[in-house]
Amino acid sequence: MNKTPVRRSVRAGLAALILSVAVWNGCGQDDDSSILFSKNPRTDTGTGPYPARLSEIAADTTLQVTFKTASSSVLLAGALPSGFAARPYFKFGTLPDSAAVPPDSILSATVTVMVKDRYGADVATLTLHEAPSAWSPDSLDYATSPTGPSMSEFSPEVASVDTTTRLTAPLSPARFAEWRHDASSNFGLHLGSTSQDALIRLYSVATDPGEQTPSLMIRFVADADTDSVTVKATADDYAFQRPSPPSDPQRLEIAGGWALRTLIRFDSDSLRALIPEGATVNRARLVLTVVESSGLLGTVSLAAYTVTSSWGESAADSVLTTSSAAATASYSTGADSLVFEIAGLVRNWIAGNVANYGLQIRSTSETVDLAHLSVASRQNPDVSIRPRLDLAYTLPPGGRP
Repeated sequence: MNKTPVRRSVRAGLAALILSVAVWNGCGQDDDSSILFSKNPRTDTGTGPYPARLSEIAADTTLQVTFKTASSSVLLAGALPSGFAARPYFKFGTLPDSAAVPPDSILSATVTVMVKDRYGADVATLTLHEAPSAWSPDSLDYATSPTGPSMSEFSPEVASVDTTTRLTAPLSPARFAEWRHDASSNFGLHLGSTSQDALIRLYSVATDPGEQTPSLMIRFVADADTDSVTVKATADDYAFQRPSPPSDPQRLEIAGGWALRTLIRFDSDSLRALIPEGATVNRARLVLTVVESSGLLGTVSLAAYTVTSSWGESAADSVLTTSSAAATASYSTGADSLVFEIAGLVRNWIAGNVANYGLQIRSTSETVDLAHLSVASRQNPDVSIRPRLDLAYTLPPGGRP
């Protein structure tokens, strides 16, 4: 008896079963991490949605933008191993006169700053300095702004900067008296740091409520009793320096404090070739794989802005104009990617309704957000983590891919 047909039948049945399981596993699946089949284009005549992926990047690069916002609600103090450093300045307006605080009655003068948060090393020491010459907000430069010798160190009211909200440092009562006697000698104060691996954010004059504004408290003797008066800072700002952008061609950079932005562009002709004529793009996800992150304080919010002028990888213009944000995304420690939903923009690119100059990815709070994300570029040797568009489209009734 010839058993060959039976073996062939068993093999065919097993193959059919495997194919059925594979198709079933790919049907009706839809989550936030990937685009999977809801119809199998090889075996089904439905209209979709069908998956497609565009991994051919036309261009990408990192650019660094120069900006400074003096009206920020925070002051930055300290330095990081990356080369980023910041030095805050503040000054006080009218000081209490001799009638309010008699010259011989002063017991102490204390400068107080309020901490918003910090990252980097667990221990960071700030020092108090007198500014030796005039300065003004909006004009501070880290390399040239006036600096004076250290006068004292700030002491936290609790054991660790991790948990403190208040830092205090003594100011010489004699120096306060000199400021009051000759107002032209009062150029205010600045802070320094003995650490190169911690950055502290302090509340500023712009902070509401005002109780968190940098202040100077004078304790003095009045009628055989002890009294005090507190003067709030009337102006502040910080000088800062940024390191040069990393030059690794396998990475793109996004960083608030460094003002680093990522530019990326997909070719419109490649999109049109990928999506059948007459099809409707239902979903388009720009996926950027994060390969390294630092400086995170909770969740970072980012946005993808449509670029409105041309650019090249070797000479991206730092003042490239953009329109409003096309999509937003958030990133938290441990996440492996950034995902931007841009289906509407992709449909307009394909239709030619919007000129395709690509997207600019940046932090939504660049002036205060110092998180730094590195994402894989189109030159990364691992093809699977390069920037890509994950797409899903449907066909007109009766259409086939």
